[in-house]
Amino acid sequence: MIRALSILVVFWCGICAVPVHADTGQLREVVTTDGINVVIFTSPTPLRAGEIEVAALVTDAVTGAPLNGVELEVMVRDPSWDPDMTSMRIAGGIDPTDPLRSKAVFDLPQPGDWEILIEVQYDGTVVPITLELSAGDRMPRWWQILPVALIGAPFAVLVVVRDRLRQSANRL
Repeated sequence: MIRALSILVVFWCGICAVPVHADTGQLREVVTTDGINVVIFTSPTPLRAGEIEVAALVTDAVTGAPLNGVELEVMVRDPSWDPDMTSMRIAGGIDPTDPLRSKAVFDLPQPGDWEILIEVQYDGTVVPITLELSAGDRMPRWWQILPVALIGAPFAVLVVVRDRLRQSANRL
């Protein structure tokens, strides 16, 4: 009985499982210059303190074909800082999940207003883009643990039911 119930639950989890696909983030800026289009995305949405991803998709302005060999550099600074003060500087690379994009990942230390200076370089052309963004508070830790707890809850119930059935069988 317990074995059949376990198989049924595993089968049910397999049927109800859906693939998870991440999006590219929120579209922040589109710039066309010197025959190229630069599209900038940020993630997560909404933007909050913690890990931030800035991604750039660079395409040919005429054909729309993605361009390879794009270099991405991101500089992050708090607007209240002295302009001569060093900012966080992050070099981007090819996104392993989407080779058509370049991305840079960095950690915003606190919520608030931030200035993000992006330099996209392709074939000698440098496209500077400035974004002024507001980041909210970090995601609460319990929110990150919640999916694990929800997935584990049915299995915990199965263990409790199995133990109670064994106890009642031993009494007989």
